[in-house]
Amino acid sequence: MIVRITKVCSIRLNGETRELKPAETLEIETGKAERLINAGLAVAVIPDAATFWETVKAFEESDKTGGCWEWITSQRPELWKKHISALWSGDMTVVYITFNEMVNAWGARI
Repeated sequence: MIVRITKVCSIRLNGETRELKPAETLEIETGKAERLINAGLAVAVIPDAATFWETVKAFEESDKTGGCWEWITSQRPELWKKHISALWSGDMTVVYITFNEMVNAWGARI
C-alpha cells in the first residue's frame, strides 16, 4: 500500500528503523500501512488513473515477447484475482500495487 506520512514517526523496514518526516511517500505492506493510518501518522495515497495507464503503456512497450497475462493467470492466480477484484471495486491503490507485483513476478520468472 502507498502512504504519505503526516507526522514525524519511526518505522521498522527490512530490519532497520527508519525515521520518517511529513510528506514522505512510501510503499509498505498493508498491515504496517493500516497501523500508521489508524494512528494518524499517515494517509493512503491513491495513484491517479493517468499514472496507472503510464505504467501499463511502459510495460507494453518493454514486453515485446508477450505472454505475461497468460503466465500470471496460470502461475500467480491469486495475484490475478486480487488485481481483477480491485479493478471491479475501483480500488486504484490495489490495482496499481498488484499490477506492479505482476510485472515484477513476470520479470523475475527467468
